Amino acid sequence: MVGARKDFGNNRRPDVNNREEYRHPSVSYDQREPYREGFRRGYERAMSHFVGDRDGHSRDHDGAIREPERHGREIAEETQRHGFQDGIDGARKDFGNNRRPDVNNREEYRRPDVPYELLRDYREGFRRGYEKTVAEMTNGRRRH
Repeated sequence: MVGARKDFGNNRRPDVNNREEYRHPSVSYDQREPYREGFRRGYERAMSHFVGDRDGHSRDHDGAIREPERHGREIAEETQRHGFQDGIDGARKDFGNNRRPDVNNREEYRRPDVPYELLRDYREGFRRGYEKTVAEMTNGRRRH
């Protein structure tokens, strides 16, 4: 899903075979094919959401029609999870560099690399991850 989001956001041709992490996964040999299958399914699911069918529905890799509401919700949830993790990482970087904790000072929060329709989901996840991590690292005290 992340690879499809990046391809879509950068106006690249949708092709899972163009993703380095699909062609050469960083997993053990016995996990290569299951990883690639999961990656392909996630990529195709996300890309079908972004481009959609002419009738407004998306299709799974096997051609089954999926309702757009459920499909869109899955993409939004994945985007929030990605933002949450990025928020954790951003807070840790700020804490490690003795910066004042402020989510608005993080470039990846202000200008995330996600399609426009997913900005709100990504930022919400990022903000939650950032605030949670700051609270944990300061034991709930505000750093100045």
